[in-house]
Amino acid sequence: MSEYDEMPSLRLTMAQAMRLWGLDEPMCEAVLHTLVEADFLQRDHWGQFAKRHAAY
Repeated sequence: MSEYDEMPSLRLTMAQAMRLWGLDEPMCEAVLHTLVEADFLQRDHWGQFAKRHAAY
């Protein structure tokens, strides 16, 4: 998920993440959930995933 390090303000929906990383929905959901639980990503009220400590 180096894209979030290269572009700290990156915000992706589940569908966008699936396309970007070539994952099916269950695998992408598991990856994103793990990254949220690890406090690397956060999910906003629009359903987009962004780096938790990104400076906007």
